[in-house]
Amino acid sequence: MADPFNLRPMLSSFNLSPSGITTEASKTGDKNPLLNSDQEKMLESIGVNPETLPSELTPEMEKCLIEKVGAQRADEIVKGDKPTAIDLFKAGACLK
Repeated sequence: MADPFNLRPMLSSFNLSPSGITTEASKTGDKNPLLNSDQEKMLESIGVNPETLPSELTPEMEKCLIEKVGAQRADEIVKGDKPTAIDLFKAGACLK
């Protein structure tokens, strides 16, 4: 993956997916039950493995997400909008 903006080091805490490894979930296309396929593809495009993200959204995670990206944006993401790299940087700590 090209990294013209040197973002890869910033993503290291998000469990980057090793290239070339195929799991059962990657074969079926459903890597995380909280994400739709477009969201999974977007995260993979910036080097984040959707399988390593939480599969349930706790009330604490939801509150953190709202605090980090705002209520409107959090609602858009929960309803299926693709998270941006900026959303991930802002709310990455909420996913741990």
